[in-house]
Amino acid sequence: NENSYREVLIKQLGVSQPPKRTNRADAQLVFCIDVRSEPFRRALEAQGNYETYGFAGFFGIPVSITNSITGESYASCPVLLKPAYNVHETPNCSHQSCKDAYNKAQGIKKLYQSLKYTFTTPFSLVETMGLATGLWMGIRSFSPSTATSIQSALKKSIAADYSVTPAINSIPFEQQVAFGAGALKMMGLTENFAPLVVFCGHGSTTENNAYATALDCGACGGRHGAPNARILAAILNEEEVRKELRKQEIDIPYDTKFAAAEHNTTTDEVEIYCIHKTGNLDEQLQALKRDLERARN
Repeated sequence: NENSYREVLIKQLGVSQPPKRTNRADAQLVFCIDVRSEPFRRALEAQGNYETYGFAGFFGIPVSITNSITGESYASCPVLLKPAYNVHETPNCSHQSCKDAYNKAQGIKKLYQSLKYTFTTPFSLVETMGLATGLWMGIRSFSPSTATSIQSALKKSIAADYSVTPAINSIPFEQQVAFGAGALKMMGLTENFAPLVVFCGHGSTTENNAYATALDCGACGGRHGAPNARILAAILNEEEVRKELRKQEIDIPYDTKFAAAEHNTTTDEVEIYCIHKTGNLDEQLQALKRDLERARN
């Protein structure tokens, strides 16, 4: 088999194999095999007792994602694959309050577009907002970080950000086990699990870019990879799934928790999403966040 051939070849070349790790990593992070993740992986491993892995950014989960607030649905898998299941993402806050905030934001957007594209109003719109627009262009040109902070605060004042949870019950249990086993085996993570394992999808942040999707996750069809990371983390946190995986000789320790994150390849910022039932991982999680921030510099 492949392992036997590799061992014989390594001996013939006189190359010593790296020693097997004996101590347990503080955290293991799985990034997309996108080339932009490689420098960040090396920088993170230099910060402490971390292991990183590479895997296709859709994490072996060929699904379509539906946002229950916006109603938007899209395929989150390579374009050569057909989504096998549709997974709804539900907000972790009041559904109605999130829906009201979304409708408010959409109403403001439609009002602006109606003023901008109607035959007569664009002239008065330019006269009214010209000075403010010029000031805003100056801020964006000379202090992009300040502009980003102002824009983010304004968006949150209209519609606050909210976290979501994937409804994995739309995936049959047997298929959840298959997805979990397949992903772990292909990424080479079947033993020596750290207390915290983070599946890190990726995306990007750009302005006025007609090719923005080319900078996002190709394995997710030009979308961000966080939804797929959330789905796989949710599957592997299920105790019933872990029981079935043990039958396949993938023994995940009881104290191991899986989390999802997203790596912004434009800024190298990594956002770790809420982990439910963290147990005693709060300290490790805070340390990981600090080291992720250091790895950006």
